[in-house]
Amino acid sequence: MTTTTTIAIIGKTPLAQTLSKGRYRILLFGWECKEGELMDCPIEASWEADIIVLAAQAEEMAEKIRAVAVQKIVLSNGSLETLQTLLPHSKVVEFSNLSPEQRVINISGDDGEALYATADLLRSVGFFPDIQLKRNKL
Repeated sequence: MTTTTTIAIIGKTPLAQTLSKGRYRILLFGWECKEGELMDCPIEASWEADIIVLAAQAEEMAEKIRAVAVQKIVLSNGSLETLQTLLPHSKVVEFSNLSPEQRVINISGDDGEALYATADLLRSVGFFPDIQLKRNKL
């Protein structure tokens, strides 16, 4: 028996729209899509999720979901350093340079396991991730 990965998508981005077409359970807050379940609040959506995509108001939403995002992968196009500070117990992965035409997406973060899990997720919906592991500054 296999389990389905649950992804909470907070806000709307081209990445979120593409993920909603994959074989995942999608929880939506802040936009509607026929492939996902609408949620009443970002905390509820994030609580149930394995992976959280912060597509809108990343810093504000990070503060709201901090308590339920522990040990979860959090994808965002917001500042990696800022989000990692706001979500110290999460595995933050930043995405940038999303090119729907070429399907190339840059991802970076300081947790190698989270980066490779994110890369696998992105490959499964047709993207070509370019991975950059950033070293944690002590």
